[in-house]
Amino acid sequence: MKFNSRKIIANLLILLCCTLTINVGQAFALKFVDDFGEKTGLKDARKRLTAGPLKLHPYVVQQMSYDSNVFLEPNDRKDDVIWVTTPGIIADLNLGDHLIEVDYRCDFENFTKFSDQNDQNQYFKALVDLSFPDWYVNAEHRLAQTSSRAGTTFTQRIGRLENTTQTTIGYKWNQLQAELDYHLFNRTFNSSTYKQWDYNVNRIGTTLFFELTKKTQAFVEYAHGFIVYRNNRDRDGNFDRVRGGLKGQLLPRLTTITKMGWESRRYRGKNEAGFNGFSAEMAFRYAATSRTAVETGLYHGPEEATFLDVANYTESRMFARLEQKLWTSMLFTTDLSYARQEYDQRTLIAGSWGKRVDDLFRIDTALKYDFKEWWTFSVGYRFAFRNSKFDSFDYKDNVFYVNTGIHL
Repeated sequence: MKFNSRKIIANLLILLCCTLTINVGQAFALKFVDDFGEKTGLKDARKRLTAGPLKLHPYVVQQMSYDSNVFLEPNDRKDDVIWVTTPGIIADLNLGDHLIEVDYRCDFENFTKFSDQNDQNQYFKALVDLSFPDWYVNAEHRLAQTSSRAGTTFTQRIGRLENTTQTTIGYKWNQLQAELDYHLFNRTFNSSTYKQWDYNVNRIGTTLFFELTKKTQAFVEYAHGFIVYRNNRDRDGNFDRVRGGLKGQLLPRLTTITKMGWESRRYRGKNEAGFNGFSAEMAFRYAATSRTAVETGLYHGPEEATFLDVANYTESRMFARLEQKLWTSMLFTTDLSYARQEYDQRTLIAGSWGKRVDDLFRIDTALKYDFKEWWTFSVGYRFAFRNSKFDSFDYKDNVFYVNTGIHL
């Protein structure tokens, strides 16, 4: 394979002069919380540029990666070296017990061989967190203009706009705490080829918490939602979900958020299979020592599908993470995950008739070193594998990457 040597050398110079990555501990905490719809500010221990109550955190990130299967093909695999430059800024306005935060970043992706895959992804987040003695309001909005495959079942890079809004109002009274929340998710594809999958979900819910200890709560929640496909009304639907669980510190070193219950999802079209069954989200974090932490958890429930005219699939996912601090400035991490995605409707693919079932495995291991508080470096390896009932959806992918970035 032929690469542009001048381009590689130029990018290597950038790589050596810049730095990478998001604080790994912070990324872990956000993953642990965000999977369950909770919201936190991007609060970390880094020093920031300050002007009174306003704190600014500009940063630039440079990543170089080698991808062995750029298009996630089952057989005819094509590799490439990919450069991603990510400038961004976080602004915090801290007003005592209240917080306003804005976060913006932009990814410039450049492929060495397949330049037609070059793209620019933009991400914006705004958070308002108001806390009063007996009640609180938390509102968050996320906007993504992206073609990233993260968080989707796509093997292609498909441009789309995604909007997510969530607002929570809560009231505390003695050992009780009640919340009312509203959630909106909207996805709009750029290409007319995928317009049949443009949709939005509106959900309203309520949660009642009971304080078991100072650091642990039991809760029960109910949510009702509407699913609207703007160009495929047979896929319109609604759902009801009831769950209960625990949240907080179970033991001195063990924290959790656990939700279990039942969900019923129904669609307008007679040929669209719904979901009626067990729903669960669980995560546990165990801080074994000051240097070692382990996280594990699972998810089970329905997800909207982007596969032919199949409305949804049921996903069962397990994950685990190890954090090991080797030295004061060096951190080793390993992430493991396994998921099974089962589609309820039978389809015909390449002469084979049946229900699509995918098994996905992923491992991501990285070593991160902080030269300075503002200068970090990391190197890692990621392996992803999908085994499907239909062979055309199989793939294996190896990615080696190096990151470096500057955080002010």
